[in-house]
Amino acid sequence: MTEASAAEKTRTTSYRPDSRDTPGLWVRNGLFCALVVSACVLITHPVAGMAFSDEFSYDKTALEFARTGHLVYNGWATAMLGWLIPWGALFIKIFGFSFTVMRLSMLPIAFATVFLFHQILGRFGVRPAHAIFGTLALALSPVFLPSAASYMSDVPGLLVIFLCVSMCQSALRAQTDRATVLWLLAATGVNLVGGTVRQIAWLGALVMVPATAWLLRRRRGVWFAGILSLPFSIAFVLVCLHWFNSQPYSVPEHIIWAPLRWAFIPHLGAQLVKTLLCLFLVLLPVTAAWLPTAKTLDRRAWQRVAAILVVAGALWGLAYAHSRIDTWIMPWLMFLLSEQSSLLPGMFGTPAALGLWIRLAISFFVLGCALIAAEQVLRQISRRKHSPTPGSASWQAALWILGPFSLSYLLLLIPRGAFDQIQDRYLVGLTPVAIVFLLKLYQERTGPRLPAISAVVLAGYAIYAVAGTHDFFAESRAQVRAVQMVERSGVPRTNIQTGFPDDGWVQIQNGGHINEPRLLNPPGAYNPDPPDILPDKCRNGFTKFAPVITPRYFIFFPWFKNPADPPPPWCFTDTKYPTIHYTTWLPPFHATVVVQQLANHTGGRG
Repeated sequence: MTEASAAEKTRTTSYRPDSRDTPGLWVRNGLFCALVVSACVLITHPVAGMAFSDEFSYDKTALEFARTGHLVYNGWATAMLGWLIPWGALFIKIFGFSFTVMRLSMLPIAFATVFLFHQILGRFGVRPAHAIFGTLALALSPVFLPSAASYMSDVPGLLVIFLCVSMCQSALRAQTDRATVLWLLAATGVNLVGGTVRQIAWLGALVMVPATAWLLRRRRGVWFAGILSLPFSIAFVLVCLHWFNSQPYSVPEHIIWAPLRWAFIPHLGAQLVKTLLCLFLVLLPVTAAWLPTAKTLDRRAWQRVAAILVVAGALWGLAYAHSRIDTWIMPWLMFLLSEQSSLLPGMFGTPAALGLWIRLAISFFVLGCALIAAEQVLRQISRRKHSPTPGSASWQAALWILGPFSLSYLLLLIPRGAFDQIQDRYLVGLTPVAIVFLLKLYQERTGPRLPAISAVVLAGYAIYAVAGTHDFFAESRAQVRAVQMVERSGVPRTNIQTGFPDDGWVQIQNGGHINEPRLLNPPGAYNPDPPDILPDKCRNGFTKFAPVITPRYFIFFPWFKNPADPPPPWCFTDTKYPTIHYTTWLPPFHATVVVQQLANHTGGRG
């Protein structure tokens, strides 16, 4: 055997635990990852008298549960919320209600989620060092960390999915048929109950457990248990959905929103392409590992990579010519990646501090790393497709446990992509699956150690996630100060408009529920024509949902005064109130919040 072939064999050998890989090592490493993420959440200083995104609705439901013991919706939540509500109510009972208390109640949930993902990586045969990297690549990403610092259902839903994955892995590792059946039944029960927090988590009982049962069908009683558990799971899910849809002020979430038309296809195609590109962006710390291997690509591979990059460049040029480039370069999807700082375009069309050409260069880099990784993986797999690697059992387990789940997850994103927009936070369910497969492929097909560039990119992502999440809360605190300043001058809170999500909190506090068009129960809850709506040019995206607010004063960010995107001169004018200044950790480092009023000074909606 030549020296080169020996080296090649070393690179492609699957990881096998050695004597140092004790259960204690994996526990310590998992705790380390969870503690790092928890510390990062606390560093963001998630303290503000204002809600983060949808949590204003969930906060109100938890507060009502703490007061009355009843689950009361308010016209905004499409998730059932399930056990998240009594969990939050417990913290309200102990510490009293505040938005900060609700956010900090998520720390134990985020801690458990991070720890469990690390253990899952190890059980799938990922090396200890790679498992730490993969866990931090997920948990310090700009789509996970802000969710972990907020009272939202994304991280709790991911925890439920990880519990199901872990129990399915335990079923595979069980020494007896009886233990295997018990683990599968436990996975089903825990997932059904836990999945009430966020319906997408039910894919564990509906897809993941049956797929694992099929893999283990030769064990006694497993297939029979799988056949029995699936209809029970379907019945349980249908009963829960019927109950949720019958609750007053719940918002039903249909898989098919409207009759399908050919006109939806271009929009769906664009959304799926953007979703794929955004997933590449989130996975960049992992895909960048293949960048140093680019020199080993053959001529045909380079031609394919270059061709795709040229086509992408031409399409970006076409988008630039039609003034649509901003939505076709990173971050591709809204809202977490962009709302964390002013570096990227925000929810309501805010211009980005990060220049267009810098974002375009990052987009090329993200796509290039993904293409190089894909070329290397496909080449290495094709070379060895007739010689299975050791550890094929771990691959079989990963493919059966995670494969059908991922496909089902993607299929459920398609209707949203057809009728609405896919949000970047939905990638939190696909990112861990991609991390599992990419890390296994790298360690078994490329090398035993990740290159330094992966660590550099991961550090950059962590810095952006921590600093960006900090800046969001700093921005929220500045908004609160501006609102309090106006209120102290005698202006009622219902005459001040700040935008989503603070207006949502004011609406449900004063109007009882959000004016959501999808509200069916009780009949007439939605008012399609609320009085005195602001002129179109003067509205923000949440105005129609909060008719209880009759705005006289408006809290705006610096982007509103940007000469590149000025408001109509007849909408707003300056006020006597001073500008609120605050500090950010990301550029521009110093920002302001301003108070304006309607230009006609009528005090009503024009």
